[in-house]
Parts: sequence; structure tokens; C-alpha cells
Amino acid sequence: YLQAPVIGGLFRTIPSADGIGNEGTYAFEAGYTGQLSDHLTLNMDTYYQRMERLIGVTNATDIFGVTTSTLDNIDGANTWGAETSLSWQYKTVKMTGWYAYNAIATDDFAQITRSILPSQHKAGISGRWFFDKDWAFNANYAYQNGIESHAALVGDPGVSHRLDLTLSHSFAKGNGEIM
Repeated sequence: YLQAPVIGGLFRTIPSADGIGNEGTYAFEAGYTGQLSDHLTLNMDTYYQRMERLIGVTNATDIFGVTTSTLDNIDGANTWGAETSLSWQYKTVKMTGWYAYNAIATDDFAQITRSILPSQHKAGISGRWFFDKDWAFNANYAYQNGIESHAALVGDPGVSHRLDLTLSHSFAKGNGEIM
């Protein structure tokens, strides 16, 4: 087991007396990609995933302030979501707008999953301008919010905005790219 001093006492982690089994998962996915016109493409994907025997933590603190965390296969979870994008391309310019939704429901409401959960809502827009045969200017904006989830997420999930501006050069007949 692992034992480390922390402020106000000791913290130790021990494996379950019954042993820890492998986590398991199965997933179903379906999607559609369609060329709506010469310049417009639609892409839609959905998924459902079932996870079993997720490894979690059970904490217990004794009267001396020592917290013992037991790792064990706690329970499972269901996740589902969808992603969609619409792309427009004309000559040397390509623009794409996209949106994604992700959700998770653990079997036990207070289950600690030991994971960083996905953002529930993500959206963005991307643009590429090929101003020369092997050169392109890229602009990508992405918005995401945190996923609201009881005990599995510590702290405020917050909101994130990100803007990436890059210049890229392709090589090896378009099979490689440096940004």
C-alpha cells in the first residue's frame, strides 16, 4: 500500500481485499456523412457506451485522522453523445462549424470515477486558407463548458474559450505537415 503524510494526518491507499478486476466497456456508434452540394458537407455521429466494473475509491477516516482509501471495482456508468459538423469548401478556403454533446450517468450517484469527465457542450468554428500550393493559414475557435457531475468532479467545471492561429507547410507530396 501507499502511505504519505498530509496536513492533519496520514493518507493511505490499499487495494480491495477481493482484488481488482479489469474495467470493461462496450459501445454502439452510428453516423452519417453526406455531400449536400458541391461545396457543402454534413457529418453527424452518435454514440452510446456502457462501462462496467469501474475502479473507484472508498474513503474512511479513523479517529486519529488517518484516511484509508480502498481501490475496488465500484460500479458502472452510461455515456452517450452526438457530434455534428457542417463544412463549406470553395477553391482555396475551407470553413467548418461543429457542435458536440456528451453526457455521463454513473450507476451510483456519489460514485467517484477517478477520471476527468468530458465537457457536456463543445462548439467551434475552423477555417483554412490555402494561400499557396504548400502553405495554409489556419484559425480554430473552440468553446466548451464543464460537465456537471456530483462527486466525480472536484471544483467548478468552468467554461473555456480557445483560439488557435497557425501557419502550416505541407511536405512529402501532401502526406506530412508542419505547423
